[in-house]
Amino acid sequence: MLPQSLLKRIVVFEGWEDWVRDFPQRLKACEARFRVRVLAPYQGLSYHYVAPALAENGQPYVLKMGVPNREMAAELTALKLFAGPSVVKLLDEDLEMGAWVLERLEPATPLTHLPDDEATRIAAKLMTNLWQDPPSNPSDLDSLPTVEKWSKGLAECRKTFGSHGPIPEVLLSRAEYHFKEFLSTPQQVKLLHGDLHHYNILLSQRGYTIIDPKGLIGDIGYELGTFLRNPMDFWQRDNLKTLLERRIAIFSEMLGFEKNYIIAWAIAHCVLSAWWDVEEGVLGPESLIIPQTLATL
Repeated sequence: MLPQSLLKRIVVFEGWEDWVRDFPQRLKACEARFRVRVLAPYQGLSYHYVAPALAENGQPYVLKMGVPNREMAAELTALKLFAGPSVVKLLDEDLEMGAWVLERLEPATPLTHLPDDEATRIAAKLMTNLWQDPPSNPSDLDSLPTVEKWSKGLAECRKTFGSHGPIPEVLLSRAEYHFKEFLSTPQQVKLLHGDLHHYNILLSQRGYTIIDPKGLIGDIGYELGTFLRNPMDFWQRDNLKTLLERRIAIFSEMLGFEKNYIIAWAIAHCVLSAWWDVEEGVLGPESLIIPQTLATL
C-alpha cells in the first residue's frame, strides 16, 4: 500500500497511474533485482517511495523508487557527481526500473533538532563542501535542470493570471526583476543541490550528511532560498523576522555574500516555490508569509 502523502504528490508525474497500479509487482521486482528485503516505508513521503531494506547478509540499506522521469535521472547524476564524505552513498541503481539503493544513515536525525543558528552554520559549511563546477560531460549536462529553466515558471504565472493572480503583484514583479538581474549577471554558476533544507541534511554515522540532491545548475545564491523558508513550520514562528535576519547574517559571514544579494535571491526563490504550490493546488499562507517578511528586511 502506497502512503496517501505520496499518492497526493506523484500525480504531477506523467505515467503515475500505471506506476501506482503496478506498484506491488514493481516492488517485488526491485527486491529481486537488488537482492534486498524491503521493510515498511518511511513516514511523510512526497514524490518517491523510500523504505529501509535489508540485504541477504543483514546489511541495512535504503530503497528509493519513483516514476521514471528526467527528475529521477538528474538526481542519479547528481549523486554520482557529488559523491564524497558529505553526501549519502549511491550503492546501486536501475533507472529503467525507477529505483536505486542507498546507504542507510543512522540515526538520520534532521537539522530541525538543533538550535537555529547551529543548524544554519552546519548548512553553510556543507554548501561550501558540496558546490562544484558544472560537469563538462555533455550527457551529464543534458540530464540536469538549470535555475534559468526553473525560473520560466514565473512567466507561466504571469501568462495565466496577469497582475491579478494568487501571488501578490508586488512579490511577483520583484521576483521577476531579481531573476532577470541574476540570470544576466550571475556571481558564480555552480552545480547545486537544488533543494537543500533541514530535512535533507541528516545526522549519520559519518556526521551530517546530505540526501536527495536535485543536481541544479545555476548561481550559488539560489541555493539559500530553500533553507531560508524551512522547516515546514518556520513561517509560524513568532520571531520569524529576527530568525531570518540571523540566518542571513550567518550566511553572509560564512559564505561571503552581501546580505542584499541573499535577500533578493531568497525572495525570487520563495515566489517561484509559491508558484509551484499554485500549480499543485496547495498555495496557502505558508507559501507567502516568508517572502513577504523577506521583502521588509
